[in-house]
Amino acid sequence: MDFGEKQKRMTFLQTLFAVDGRIGRITFLKYYLLVLFVGIVEFFVTGLLNPHASVNNVLTGTIVLTIGPHIALLVKRLHDCNHSLLFALLLLIPILGWIVMIAAFFAKGTNGPNKYGPAPGKILSVSR
Repeated sequence: MDFGEKQKRMTFLQTLFAVDGRIGRITFLKYYLLVLFVGIVEFFVTGLLNPHASVNNVLTGTIVLTIGPHIALLVKRLHDCNHSLLFALLLLIPILGWIVMIAAFFAKGTNGPNKYGPAPGKILSVSR
C-alpha cells in the first residue's frame, strides 16, 4: 500500500462500520462509549415500548444492533497495534478476551505507517 497518495479522514459511518484503516486510543474510546450508550438506550426504550417482551429478546436486539460497530472499532484498533482481524478471535476465549479488550484501550499503536494504513491523526491530505 502506498501511503504517499492522498489519505482521506474517516467519516462517522466509516469509523463505525468499516474494518479497514486505523484508529487511536482516544477515538476508539469515544466511539466505543457512543455505541455502548446507544445500546443501553435501545435496551431501555425497547423494554419501555414493549413491556411484554422478554429480557432475552430485548437483549438479543441490543446485541444485534451493536455487534457490528463494536467489531469494526476493535478491528481498526487492532490494526493500529499492527494486529489482524484474526487476533480479534481471541475475544471468544474466556478471560483472554477481556485481556484483549483492556489492551485495546491502553496499548500504544504502531508509530508511523504500518500495513493497515498511516498512523491515526497523521492524515497526509484531506480531500473534499
